[in-house]
Amino acid sequence: MEVTPVIIVMPLLLATAKRYPLTPLLYTLIFFHAIILMVGGQYTYAKVPVGFEVQEWLKLSRNPYDKLGHFFQGLVPALVAREILVRGMYVRGRKMVAFLVCCVALAISAMYELIEWWAALAMGQGADDFLGT
Repeated sequence: MEVTPVIIVMPLLLATAKRYPLTPLLYTLIFFHAIILMVGGQYTYAKVPVGFEVQEWLKLSRNPYDKLGHFFQGLVPALVAREILVRGMYVRGRKMVAFLVCCVALAISAMYELIEWWAALAMGQGADDFLGT
């Protein structure tokens, strides 16, 4: 379930790489986000081993790996939106670009959370591990 965005986005990136290449930084961040999603999908976010190491090291009350996932869930879509808006010259003015980038990042994250919730409802008992509760 958690790796579905990777399965959807990777073919899109490959299909558009020649016609609309992104910056190397953005490809790198997308790669790290994909790794974070796949590791979270392997262990569930609340049980990722490296998260337990960070939890112990920082003396936290819970595994912080999901926070890393949420950070990248906001950062990467925001940077993709910014690149598309700026390079495509769809919007003039830095304030409007910043506003639209925030709107896109929030919309993508909200939609992902809704899809996650709907999937958890459909899964029934397996939802606790999926949601990390």
